Amino acid sequence: MRAFALWGLPAMLFLVSLIYLGSSLDPFTPVKTGVFRLFALGGFLAWVYDCVSSGRLFWRRTPADMPLAAMLVWLGASALWSVNKPLAASQWMDVFSGAVVFYAAAMSCRGAEDAKAILARSGVPLFFMAALGACDLARISVFPWDTLLIDNRLFSAFSAMGVGGAPPAQWTHSFDGRVSASFGNPVYMAGMPLLLLAPLWALLSGERSPRRALFFAAMFATAEFLLLATFSRAAWAAAIAGGAAYWLFSRRGGVGREAGARAGAILALVVLAASIAGFTVRNVRRPAEFSIQQRVATVADAEDASLWQRALIWKTAWEAFKDNPVKGVGLNNYVVWHPRYQAPFYESEQWAARASFPDRVHNEYLDAAAETGAVGLALLAAAMAAMFGMGLKAARGGGARGRLAAAITAGGVSTALYALMQFPFHVPAVAAYMWTAAGLLPGLASGRDVSSVRIWRKAAGRERVLLGLVLAAALALAVPFFARQTIANIRFSWAVRHVDKATPEKVMEMMRAAVADEPGNMEMTVRFGMTANTLAARETDAGRAKVLHAAVRDESLRGLRYFPYEPRLMENLGVALIRLGSPDAAVGPLKNSVAINPENALSFYNLGIAYYLLNNYNAAVYIYTRALELDPDLPGVKRNLGLAHLKAGDAAGAERAFISALRGEASDKTILNSLGMALSNQGKSAEAISSYRRALQIDPGYADARGNLAIELIETGNFAAAETELMKVLEANPGSEAARHHLERAREMSGGSGKGLNKK
Repeated sequence: MRAFALWGLPAMLFLVSLIYLGSSLDPFTPVKTGVFRLFALGGFLAWVYDCVSSGRLFWRRTPADMPLAAMLVWLGASALWSVNKPLAASQWMDVFSGAVVFYAAAMSCRGAEDAKAILARSGVPLFFMAALGACDLARISVFPWDTLLIDNRLFSAFSAMGVGGAPPAQWTHSFDGRVSASFGNPVYMAGMPLLLLAPLWALLSGERSPRRALFFAAMFATAEFLLLATFSRAAWAAAIAGGAAYWLFSRRGGVGREAGARAGAILALVVLAASIAGFTVRNVRRPAEFSIQQRVATVADAEDASLWQRALIWKTAWEAFKDNPVKGVGLNNYVVWHPRYQAPFYESEQWAARASFPDRVHNEYLDAAAETGAVGLALLAAAMAAMFGMGLKAARGGGARGRLAAAITAGGVSTALYALMQFPFHVPAVAAYMWTAAGLLPGLASGRDVSSVRIWRKAAGRERVLLGLVLAAALALAVPFFARQTIANIRFSWAVRHVDKATPEKVMEMMRAAVADEPGNMEMTVRFGMTANTLAARETDAGRAKVLHAAVRDESLRGLRYFPYEPRLMENLGVALIRLGSPDAAVGPLKNSVAINPENALSFYNLGIAYYLLNNYNAAVYIYTRALELDPDLPGVKRNLGLAHLKAGDAAGAERAFISALRGEASDKTILNSLGMALSNQGKSAEAISSYRRALQIDPGYADARGNLAIELIETGNFAAAETELMKVLEANPGSEAARHHLERAREMSGGSGKGLNKK
């Protein structure tokens, strides 16, 4: 167990910090959580091995025992009222894994030297992250793990499944001008150096060896660079507060005047470095948005968009809490309920512009209140108070123990403050560091070794070997379970990126396998519908297209059981039902979609199609108009609006819509043909004829326009020209009864004879 903490925990932190897979739908979270959970299981099995082989039960009592146990029980119980139980179970596993890591560190750290060794080794990933950060600033996207783990055909199971390849486009240069390194998002990454700054300074200020001091100084400077380059204002403010907390804890903890003076320098150093950088360094990629001067200036900006957007998210979380004050909406289920609580805010012009669909609350305490109620929030507060209490107790002891405990506690203060604006507790790598650092505090607070009690005899050598093999086998068997989420994301990403390359059957197979492994993943279910609808639109065989639309319908219905307020799932379902010939059934989900997200033009567009197919043309006109108000450039809406006007008997309105459509699609023959019909209905024969001829210039074989042209020529008395156009229609399609009818009519009206026409 001790070896696991001293070497295994730093190894886990190294991997969780740096590993990511570009060819995964989410390149970052799945693989990080998988590694975190697997190492936690490894730590638990190491503890079992120590207990069984020695015949003694080992443990370390801490003030956090009862709050953590109660919190785990309450969070587990919340799955009972969670709509999306897979999401709740996933989050519970992360909290349980964190508790295991906490106790692994607590039972292994026996003093300052152990804590120093673990902290020093845990800071090594900062150097690699700095290299990736430099690539970020140079606009170089690096996804090395795909080459090592996926595209290497010598040993990669992923490559054998045919799921290698480049990262999805949305992860390439998504944060130009800011450092996100191996975290995928700058504000996620900021939590790690923020937590480590004070402990690294403590290591530096207490180190007597010049060589080691230089190493710690480089590590501290690297952490500061990463923190500054994230351009996270909340992280900067939290770092300053953490520095002040470290100075306060160090002085009151009796660390000594010299050490206290060194500790106080951290605040001055951070401010000095930020000031120098702010006046000398310019962001070469996005200077108008992400320079230090610009970011500091926006702190006083009352109209700052990101702050307003967060405020709306906080308001929705508060509304969720008010509806469920005791038990909350369910662990990890805020994302399920957010659309419902946001919908009323669309009635306010001020808030409608701030609407978004976040996964988290961007405030850990409101998040806990919304998801787990007042009980969960109280238990979180109790656990945090116990952690801080251990840290302050150790800090008062002074010496090396006190210095390190004060630094870890100060890092906790920074993280706790940062959690007011972000969600570091839910970022896998940051959470892994938090649990590890907190686990060092019991050993620093007390010089006593772990407690133990004999429960059976000590195992013999052969028994130890057998036990080790059994536990190793258990760990190996657990690997596929913890890798399921990652494999599912890789499969789904492969499907999305191979829509234009692979067969529809293969794409659907990969997507189905992915959602089976991650049934509660909203993004997969939404993209399943979008991708399958795209495949169906390209399908020339009506039967195969119907099968694809049916798959969208079924998957959307399944997904709505987990996310009943997700408008994109409702939209996918509505589109599938329209394509399956059930526009009446499509109206319900599409109306729900626009009610939950009235800013989505595409949902209005599809609802308009449903109304049009149900012959409710006035409703279709209104809905299409609403779609155009939201997105004037949405393809196809103007043409459909014109057709709805035409069917509703408003030829003038149809004309305006078709003319507007032609401004963006001047070469669209179908719009020109429809415009001709609208003009004809108003008695504008000359203009109608001109419109039909323009359509025929684009496509001389366009039979609809030629037939309409012939009919209009008949109405104007130009029978000879009409006969010429109708004969062309019949040459292309001899079986056209409509063309024969109008040809005979033209000849009769001109005084000719239609006899014998059918013999031609």
